[in-house]
Amino acid sequence: MRTGATTFNALWRIPNYSGFSLEQVGFEHGIWSYPYKLLPEGAIVAYIDVSPLSVIYMLEYQYFPRWKKFIKAVIVTALVFAFIFEPILELIGLYLPLSWYHYYGVPIYILLPILMRLAVEKVFASVNKTY
Repeated sequence: MRTGATTFNALWRIPNYSGFSLEQVGFEHGIWSYPYKLLPEGAIVAYIDVSPLSVIYMLEYQYFPRWKKFIKAVIVTALVFAFIFEPILELIGLYLPLSWYHYYGVPIYILLPILMRLAVEKVFASVNKTY
C-alpha cells in the first residue's frame, strides 16, 4: 500500500502524464515562452512540474500533517516560486512571461497542493472504511 506522501506525488503527476500541464497551456496560449528546450519535446521549465515542484509538495504533505501548518508551508512555497524562482528563470533567459505577472501564479501554487491533499485524504478515508 502506498504511503500518503507517495500517493500525493502520484496524484500530482497525473495531469502532466495525461498531456495536460498548466505550463503547456500557458505556453500554447502565448502567455509565456521558453527560449530553450531541455529535451526535443517540451519546454525546459515544464519539467519543474514533474520533478522538483512535485517533490516539494510531497515533502510538505509529509512533514506538515496538520492543515494549518501545511497551508502556511504551501503559502511560503508559492511566494518563493512566484517571486524568487520565476524571476531568476526570467533573468537568466529560460522563461519569458508575455502576458503574465509573477503574482498570478501564487493562487495556482497554493491551490494545487491543497487540492491534491484533499484528494489523498479522500482516498485514504475510503480505504479506511473498507478495512
